[in-house]
Amino acid sequence: MYGMVIRDPWYDFGSIPAAPNAPNYAAQDLMGAMLEQLGVQWVRMEFHIEGSDLTIAEQIARNDYFIYEVAPRHNLKILGLLGYGLVRGQDPRILGQVSFEVDPQYGPGIDQAKRIWLDRAQFVINRYGDAVAAYQVLNEPNRLATEWNAALPPSEVARLQTVLYRAVRHPTTANDSNDAAWRSTVQLVLSGIQPAGSGQINQFGHLSDADYIRRLYTAAPFQDYFAEHGRFPLDGLGYHPYPLEVYRSTIPITAPDTLTSAMIATYEQDLQQILATPDPQRDIAIITQRLDSIRAVLEEVGDPVQPFWITELGFNVAYGNQDATMQAAFMQGLASQIAPRPDVARVFWFKYEDFPPADGPDAQQWGVVRIPFEPGGCAGGACYDIAGRPALLRPAFFVYREQSGAAARLPEPPAQVTIWGEPGGALVYEPTTLYATVERTSVAQPITYTWQINDEPPIVHTGGLTDSLTLHWSRPGTYHLTLEARNTSGPVISSRVLRVYPCRCWPPLRRV
Repeated sequence: MYGMVIRDPWYDFGSIPAAPNAPNYAAQDLMGAMLEQLGVQWVRMEFHIEGSDLTIAEQIARNDYFIYEVAPRHNLKILGLLGYGLVRGQDPRILGQVSFEVDPQYGPGIDQAKRIWLDRAQFVINRYGDAVAAYQVLNEPNRLATEWNAALPPSEVARLQTVLYRAVRHPTTANDSNDAAWRSTVQLVLSGIQPAGSGQINQFGHLSDADYIRRLYTAAPFQDYFAEHGRFPLDGLGYHPYPLEVYRSTIPITAPDTLTSAMIATYEQDLQQILATPDPQRDIAIITQRLDSIRAVLEEVGDPVQPFWITELGFNVAYGNQDATMQAAFMQGLASQIAPRPDVARVFWFKYEDFPPADGPDAQQWGVVRIPFEPGGCAGGACYDIAGRPALLRPAFFVYREQSGAAARLPEPPAQVTIWGEPGGALVYEPTTLYATVERTSVAQPITYTWQINDEPPIVHTGGLTDSLTLHWSRPGTYHLTLEARNTSGPVISSRVLRVYPCRCWPPLRRV
């Protein structure tokens, strides 16, 4: 039941200059191998389509290698996100427009924007069949990343969910009916509700997560489907109980004219205290309380046994006073107290890797691994190590391995390799010795160290937890050193810039 949100294959397609029209096989192969090292059973990936309908098949095919080759090789089940990436580059609010059109295929309320999204969603589902075990329909529709935390109207989200659910479960054409086997088993999970709700708390238009769910269930599409089939058109309710967002929603909901400045000040003071003193166990407790309250809402609307799919939940080690040790403790609490709940079907850790920006006040260091990247013209605005090699496996990586059972059956990969020596630079004709140390004494040995300077042929050593390299310089300059430390379970990399200065000796020395 334990899963992970991964780096979408779409972003790495064509990232190798010599193969601009092919997947990055090396990066996807390594990610699959590292996910197996973690003991991951489920992964969530998003489908992306950019531009016109002319390139739909081509862009979706960018996922084929991961879905058909990597995932089966490493025993991974896939949750495919059918989100706003299907209309990449468009304002997601176009899917929330109320329409009085009647589409001949999809029925009432479907305008051009919804028709495009539904066509593309069906294209993905029909292409992969049961190679993708489940789909998530939209992502956090009640709190979009737009001005004022806008939401898609619950009635329109219910419409899209119901129309797609009907198309999958109750096909109307002979060709689709022939796919009855996988159509009856693939699961469609409704969105990933955000606990902070829509809009601004105690402002006009605010809608709590609980009220948003109530309106979803009372919307006509849901009620009509229930009347026909005796159940609602979803196989799980997606929910994202990030602790900070739960805390943000705890201010008393009251009429604006009764909300005093003292009440607001008390709330802000409490929130700042929470941010100043991170406490993973306190976070787990408030998540449990919120899940209990949403379970009560599901009972109220007549769907008491609908399982939660927690399709995102993670911990940013760069936020406030949080750190990697707290991230690991939060993961332990998640595994011991949230995942075992009988009403939780899946939990997806957010995320496999960090993403931009790398540092600063808005750094996004959610990953159990950190893959080096630089800003650039690559898809998503960041160019990652071309082979997808991590520079760091955080403590949470090893907690995940313990919780999944992978640590008991698979050798441990190195967590980090550090290069040290010659901090002030080097001189021409004088030897330079550099040293490498691999973290965690429990790492499986032997370890292969591959040193490379600029584009020179690599130098390879095999040994234990430490290694060294002596270099001789024939000319001054700036040299880029990359070191990969690898065992049978995977690699980590490190890099360093070396500056070599002219020799100030006379007469000149000969190179040794």
